[in-house]
Amino acid sequence: MQRHLSLLLFLLLCIFSCKEKHEEMPGPTKQIQKESQVLLLASGYYSRFESFTTKELIAKLRYDTVNTYIIDSVRMELSSIIPGIKAKIVKDIHDVPWSDTVLLLTNLNHLNPAMKTLKIDGKDFFDEPASYPLVSDISVAANLREKITLMNLTGTTAITRGVCYAIETNGVDYLTQEIQPYFDKADYVHVSNEVSIAKDCECEAHTMRFCSKEANFQVLLNLHVNVVELTGNHNRDYGEAPFKATMQWYKDHNIKTFGGGNTPEEANTPLVITLKDSTRLGFIGFNEVCPCGECADYEWKCGANRYDSVKAKAVLLKMRKELKCDFIISSVQFSEIDSYLPHEAQKKICNYLLKCGADMVYGSQAHQVQQITFINGKPAFYGLGNFLFDQVHKIGLRQSYFLQMYFYKGKLIQARPVFTFYENDRRLHIATKQEAEDIRKEIFLGKFQP
Repeated sequence: MQRHLSLLLFLLLCIFSCKEKHEEMPGPTKQIQKESQVLLLASGYYSRFESFTTKELIAKLRYDTVNTYIIDSVRMELSSIIPGIKAKIVKDIHDVPWSDTVLLLTNLNHLNPAMKTLKIDGKDFFDEPASYPLVSDISVAANLREKITLMNLTGTTAITRGVCYAIETNGVDYLTQEIQPYFDKADYVHVSNEVSIAKDCECEAHTMRFCSKEANFQVLLNLHVNVVELTGNHNRDYGEAPFKATMQWYKDHNIKTFGGGNTPEEANTPLVITLKDSTRLGFIGFNEVCPCGECADYEWKCGANRYDSVKAKAVLLKMRKELKCDFIISSVQFSEIDSYLPHEAQKKICNYLLKCGADMVYGSQAHQVQQITFINGKPAFYGLGNFLFDQVHKIGLRQSYFLQMYFYKGKLIQARPVFTFYENDRRLHIATKQEAEDIRKEIFLGKFQP
């Protein structure tokens, strides 16, 4: 029955699409109608909703007059295919009284990172546009999906110590077996890599002086990494020569870098990449305190980009005005704390960077996963936790997530955490349902109005 309802809804959408082709409309209106041919059911970022069947959705639209809303720009399409709709119509997402139980039927133009789209009949538009049921024209849906860029943003990477031993024992492919499918389909993959390649590097169990073997960097290639952040504390542990040699390795493998460099000027140079729809995404990264002397503080010194409020404000302004960035992400390697809560300096700096023009901020320092919040509608991810590192002695260090971020028309429209967990085998696992729930309880701050 559910499958038949889904097929019926799809056919009705197709009929409406065919009718629409005979009605000539001005360019902008026609474009809006095309994008409205993909309907998306969204909830607030912190809600527990994950999926609805077509039958459940139709019932919500017809009978739930309290918790179900429809964005005005898709009203015509919807009323033409589902009669008897009683859900409330709103002109803007800010008109929705968001709560854990509220749903909004919308389109791509009205998504933002504080909303999460839900599966319909088990299908996700971003993963499976060809089989997603709420589309009126498969070719239009596929074309729109092709203009959306997927970037995976990850936490702390240090291919050393226990991670090195895991590779030596089981091979380089072993480390990422479980998470690999999430990275094969990404357009961009980011890691914050804290360790440089050093000749004659050995796996040492208890050292705080880190190095990586060049062969072990194959892990980055396996994950299709093409953006490396260099704000970390340990990239200069073996001195200047390994740092510069590792920078050359990145260049040789067509991997872009930011947040560090061979000179202070290079370290403070934003990375700007062009997304699939020709909009521009900019990265800038900083290190708050440089506890290991890792920052490029002098003309002759390579290393991380030291945080300075005046410098940060100036580079963010440059990114918007001169470099024409549509969306700006700023990272900071904060001073570390084993706590789900950010410390006061984290909150103060994140607020400041967002006020100065960043559209999103995150902490790249966190070995322990930290809270997620929104500041004036902009996301702040205080710490994603360990991605490829060996700490398992505390539960908070075993917990982590990476973000799957979708960009469209110069905006971040989805920022989905994929919850992960470290077992004693020193490789990252996708969290079980209970493990994911335990992480949510610690890092989701509560309600937010998109």
